[in-house]
Amino acid sequence: MENLSLESRYSKILLQNGILEEIEKVEIFEPSNLAGEHFVSRCEYITVQFKNGAREPCHFFVKFPMDSPDNEIREMFLGIMLKESVFFTRFAPDMDQFYKEKLGYWNNFVTIV
Repeated sequence: MENLSLESRYSKILLQNGILEEIEKVEIFEPSNLAGEHFVSRCEYITVQFKNGAREPCHFFVKFPMDSPDNEIREMFLGIMLKESVFFTRFAPDMDQFYKEKLGYWNNFVTIV
C-alpha cells in the first residue's frame, strides 16, 4: 500500500465515493470491547472530520488482516476475510432489501457504506 498520511488515504477513499469536502482530521480508535477471537483480523473505528463543518463526520469500522511471516497463513487469513467481505457486500444488502420489500420494514441489521 502507498505510504500516505491518514488524511490523504481517507480523502482518496471518500473522493472515490463522491465525497469531495476537505478533511480536517482523521481519528483512529481501536475498540477494546469487541466480542470474538480476532484471530485473523484487527479492527479500528475511524472518524473523519471535515473542515469548517462542511459535512457531518463520517464514521467507519475497518478490519485489517493480521500480518504473518508465513505465506500460507497469510493466504488463509486473506481467504477468510474475502469470504466475510462477500457476505457484507453481497448478502447483507439482499437481506436488507428482503426486510424492506417482504416484511414491510427495515431492521437496520447492517449498514453498508
